[in-house]
Amino acid sequence: MGSHNGHVPPHRNPPPPHADPHGHLISADDLTRLWRISYAVELIAVLPAEAAKVLGITADHTSAVAEYITDDLRGILARSKPADE
Repeated sequence: MGSHNGHVPPHRNPPPPHADPHGHLISADDLTRLWRISYAVELIAVLPAEAAKVLGITADHTSAVAEYITDDLRGILARSKPADE
């Protein structure tokens, strides 16, 4: 119910927001892959350089992980489906 000043209060239960026109759906397996990628990236990000040296982790190791992540992300994107299909 509006007041006499022309102001209309907001909806108590607003309608759902419009769907994202760029939304995509992924499979449960791909969601698991995304979580694994997240954990791998987090591990690399927090691993101090000195600890990596002590553990024998080289640039080749981190490059291999980055390449794996890139390939897996491309696969996930290729398998995703637009939400409106």
